[in-house]
Amino acid sequence: MSWLIATMSWLIATMSWLIATMSWLIATMSWLIVTMSWLIATMSWLIVTMSWLIVTMSWLIATMSWLIVTMSWLIATMSWLIVTMSWLIVTMSWLIVTMSWLIATMSWLIATMSWLIATMSWLIATMSWWIDIPDGRHWEIHFVIGDTADMYDFSITIYVRDVREADAGRYRCSYSDQYKDQKYSDPFTLTLKPKNDTKILNKESIDPTNDTFTVTCDIKRFSPDDYPETKILYSMSLDRKLVGEDAFTVMAKFEPLTKKKTTNTPTGRQWDIQFFDGDANNNRDLLKVVVVVKDASVKDVGLYRCVYMDQYERHFSDSVYLPTNDIVKSQIVNKNSVAQNDRLIIVCDVKKFKAQDYPNFPYINWLTIEWMPAGTNEFVTMSTFSPFAYADVYRTSSNIPGGRRWTVDFIGADTDNNRDTIKIVLVMMDASYRDSGSYRCHFKDYMFNYYSEAQLILPEPNPPSINISLVKPNDEFVVRCDVTKSNQTDLSKGNPLAGLTLQRRLEWDSKYYTLAMYDPFKVGQNRTRAFIPVGREWKVSMTGADSGLSLSLSLTFPDGGCTDAGDYRCMFDIGPDNDRVNAYSKPFSLKSEGGFYLYQITTDPGIHIGLTSDQEEGTELTLGCSYQGSSTLRAVWTTLGPGKIGTVTETEPIGWYDAHNCLKTFYDSLMTYTVSRENDGITFICSVYNGTQLLQAANLTVTIKKKARSMFNSGGSSQDPMTSFFFATMYMFLVLI
Repeated sequence: MSWLIATMSWLIATMSWLIATMSWLIATMSWLIVTMSWLIATMSWLIVTMSWLIVTMSWLIATMSWLIVTMSWLIATMSWLIVTMSWLIVTMSWLIVTMSWLIATMSWLIATMSWLIATMSWLIATMSWWIDIPDGRHWEIHFVIGDTADMYDFSITIYVRDVREADAGRYRCSYSDQYKDQKYSDPFTLTLKPKNDTKILNKESIDPTNDTFTVTCDIKRFSPDDYPETKILYSMSLDRKLVGEDAFTVMAKFEPLTKKKTTNTPTGRQWDIQFFDGDANNNRDLLKVVVVVKDASVKDVGLYRCVYMDQYERHFSDSVYLPTNDIVKSQIVNKNSVAQNDRLIIVCDVKKFKAQDYPNFPYINWLTIEWMPAGTNEFVTMSTFSPFAYADVYRTSSNIPGGRRWTVDFIGADTDNNRDTIKIVLVMMDASYRDSGSYRCHFKDYMFNYYSEAQLILPEPNPPSINISLVKPNDEFVVRCDVTKSNQTDLSKGNPLAGLTLQRRLEWDSKYYTLAMYDPFKVGQNRTRAFIPVGREWKVSMTGADSGLSLSLSLTFPDGGCTDAGDYRCMFDIGPDNDRVNAYSKPFSLKSEGGFYLYQITTDPGIHIGLTSDQEEGTELTLGCSYQGSSTLRAVWTTLGPGKIGTVTETEPIGWYDAHNCLKTFYDSLMTYTVSRENDGITFICSVYNGTQLLQAANLTVTIKKKARSMFNSGGSSQDPMTSFFFATMYMFLVLI
């Protein structure tokens, strides 16, 4: 209807404009006729005036015939006065007609403006047929039309500024060809991540030993279909169903009308429970129950949900599963070596078995964790879970040594579908070398036993001690591998420390090389070996007995220098001579003087002051990140803000020796991209790493230079057609006036 009304208004305005135009043309013709009359009268006046002049000349010449000529002059003068009066009358008529023409012209301009306004209304009403913007939404739509001869040079862009859940779904583009056949693009699926205030749990997973998580229940946690129509809720509760349990149990519940608060904190657990109430006549949006579990562990794995009660029935939110962190993944133990005062996490479930050993039946009769201590040849049972035992006392068992700080959790139940949920988690909070060895899992179904592959856990030596952290030319320093400070007695069960080795990896090396080794069980030259480069004055010393319970190895560098900078580590040789395994310590990094230096990011073209660079839009900009240091450095470009990393080019590193005879390497990393509106204000970050260690980072923000804005766009603009038409119309009107 709005389009029909606008079209009728436009037709009426057009008719008015045509009538006014015809009036203006008639008035113009009248003005032209009167003007011609005025011109004829003027010519007559000029002729008479010339006659008067001739007669006057005759009067002057013919003085003698003055009377006769005078009479003629009087007659001519009277004629001139009559013609002059006629000319004045015609001139007045011309002025009146001219005023009428001006009035008609103003009426035509007013009618033209009315027609333009009606046309604009018609276009807006017509466009509303093709743009479907929901009421109250803030959408920005751009129509871009390029070369009209190229039917492919068109685009429509919609900017949705207020994204809502209702906008999630599948989107596609379409066009009609010359045969009126509709063509569609591949659909694009838009999904919306839930906001933090709609999640029940603040974490997606928890640590299996000691973690904290929060469970929140209020009206925001429910789907729109379950949103209550009334403003009064009778209760809000938080439920959970742990793995292996058959039903949900209440963690906390609040009944606001009676102010009753229910909590079910397990004995010995640390839960912080809070209840929030609303107005007596409107508690729907303020009613909330929050439970903070401060001692979370594998015991809290399961499903969590919210429940509210209105005047009719109970409503449930979607259940959310809370698992433990996949710390060990497919491994049995969370690490491959154990140091003094370490923490080991041993997990056994069906994921630890090979595919061919995966149980065919949906239940498991029992599950065990087994350990073969270092130096022995038999596995011993650490923990057993028998969910189908006839008495609770036989369901679980653990062999925890006296004085040890171990915790064991058994997850699962005596159901006929416990295969994928049954689990044992053993945590050693005081692990040490004595816990090294091989670990495996073992389960039994209704008739067969299955064993996982064993995972070997080696003792981890202490890192080497070095008396300096920065080496300069002609420095003397000592590197020492010492295991006498640790309790090694538990390794004496047929698996002594067979040897101790010192290794290093120089700054420009990719692997470790042995510097010295000590094996007290060997004789002669094989007992102690050192690999000293020619011309160096290293000194080797060692201590230890054949029992292998206490060993130390020291290497003194009296002629140290920058070429000795690198990573140093200790290595254990463990086991009998014919079946040894190696265990490595964490490295100690010895740096050289001069170290590392990172320069400020540069730009080409242009220079900048500080951490911001202003560039013209469309500039092909190259950022340079220069730094110097060891030969193992690398640069990584990242961004903060809109936009992406451009093309990165690494120049050939340049090496030289500084005043301390320390080898330095100069690097230059270049990143090129095009400055555009999409990446205006982007911050580029150049981070320099030595391996995986971040040394330092430099940053630069690039913005587009601001330009004075004009009323009209230049060619190539993506301004929408309605705006362009409006400005062109206003420009034409101003020219007419």
